[in-house]
Amino acid sequence: MCFFSQKQECFPFVRFRLNASYQPLIFHSFPVFKGEAQDVTLVTHENVVVTIAKTMTLSKDSEAFKMHLTRQQPVIAPVDAETPLGTLSIWLNGKCLRSVPVYAKEPVKEGSLWQRVRDTIILTTTDINEAEKSR
Repeated sequence: MCFFSQKQECFPFVRFRLNASYQPLIFHSFPVFKGEAQDVTLVTHENVVVTIAKTMTLSKDSEAFKMHLTRQQPVIAPVDAETPLGTLSIWLNGKCLRSVPVYAKEPVKEGSLWQRVRDTIILTTTDINEAEKSR
């Protein structure tokens, strides 16, 4: 039974914002091959909000709450700002609460002939992880 004086018990869930301003999330830069720019910043196109129980205690170092970014590897230009380059998954206690696509913050145009040839050689002669570290 729910009474107005017991509002917290009436609503046992709280909306949890992943950033305080309700703005899309921005991730650090990732390397781009064969493009004018050497890296691209990934963003969500929407606000990321999840609903969790009020009884959950979350801290910055909580093992129960995790965000996992899976991205296309390698990112090869041209890159459109409307094409998904990966997925951000939000996990709580081993259960995926929400998955959101991530996009390039700004488009990356195809590079010059020299940039494309150089990056093609790098990609064909080295491991992708090593190629990305060298950027």
